[in-house]
Amino acid sequence: MFLDELDVSQNTFLSELRCNGNQINCLNVSGCLSLYELFCNNNFLTQLDLSTNISLGTVDARGNPLLDCIQTVTNPTFINWVDAGTDLNTNCSYGTILNCSGTTSIQEHSTNKELLKVTDILGQDIKEKANTSLFYIYDDGTVEKRIVIE
Repeated sequence: MFLDELDVSQNTFLSELRCNGNQINCLNVSGCLSLYELFCNNNFLTQLDLSTNISLGTVDARGNPLLDCIQTVTNPTFINWVDAGTDLNTNCSYGTILNCSGTTSIQEHSTNKELLKVTDILGQDIKEKANTSLFYIYDDGTVEKRIVIE
């Protein structure tokens, strides 16, 4: 039996995920703020949204022939893409500002976004606090890192 969907978005302390060799077409890792290694190779992914994964170090997404968009929070060159050039879809786009659902690479920005939660560097929910690095996570998938110095 194979997995075809996996939602680990509530696992904020998850640091490594190995879900390779399944039939996953939908993978939600948006709440995994501590995710450092992701092995999702040999599945049926079409899009991979890593835009909230601030700690990401290694990604293996090979063997996903329909994967055409990977959205990242940091410059993709800082991520160790395991053999990325060998068999990721050659039409795959990488970047920090991508609209994976359309034909344009310009992301629509809205001022009507709602704050979902504020977390610390460990992914723990926290109230606003001075002199601390905090991550503000919004309902449109954006994340802001703020440090208020008093």
